[in-house]
Amino acid sequence: MNKKIRLLMVEDHQIVSDGILKLIQDEEDIEVVNVIDNAQDALEFIENNQIDVVMSDITMPGMSGLEFTQIVAEKYITPKVLLLSMHEDEEYVLTAVDNGAMGYITKDVKRSELLKAIRKVANGEKHFSPKVTEIMITGYANRASRVRADKDKPDSQLTERELEILDYIVKGFSNKQIGYELDISKRTVDTHRTNIMKKLDAKNTAMIVKEAIDRGLVSDE
Repeated sequence: MNKKIRLLMVEDHQIVSDGILKLIQDEEDIEVVNVIDNAQDALEFIENNQIDVVMSDITMPGMSGLEFTQIVAEKYITPKVLLLSMHEDEEYVLTAVDNGAMGYITKDVKRSELLKAIRKVANGEKHFSPKVTEIMITGYANRASRVRADKDKPDSQLTERELEILDYIVKGFSNKQIGYELDISKRTVDTHRTNIMKKLDAKNTAMIVKEAIDRGLVSDE
């Protein structure tokens, strides 16, 4: 590679940034242009400098690395964001990918993989460490299962009128009172109520209220 990769580090722990600098310093194709300890200052630096890759921590004072990643990804074609973090849980990893991170490696990464990640991301390729890849596979499988479960929930079939009646039920209105409020017969309300109970798999009013609140169909206030 003829052109040097211009790398910006965003890391609030000096011991970490110093360690990474030592791993990179002998690489002729990588130039660390600056080390900044917070995301806000990093955004200002990116605005005024040509950067190829931003290697950022996630947990920092002020703006998090996840929010920082989203801003950079939405605003710029380059730099690309490579996250270097101690976090190995599903929520962080999937949010990072959703927000536009091109890479995600853990802080126990070996030098060879660190350099590989920087070069791949600079070249427009994605790179995730093996641990992170496993988390992504599991996380996306869990997400797909949740989506399927949500689609199978009966509440998705509630009509607009049923949702309207459900709101009154949660507020404690009787079928007769609901009919009066909506200018429909009590018998019609009875029918809607029966359908609501079937769709929410609720056997009584208390269960209707619980299911409605748990599923976010009405406010619990």
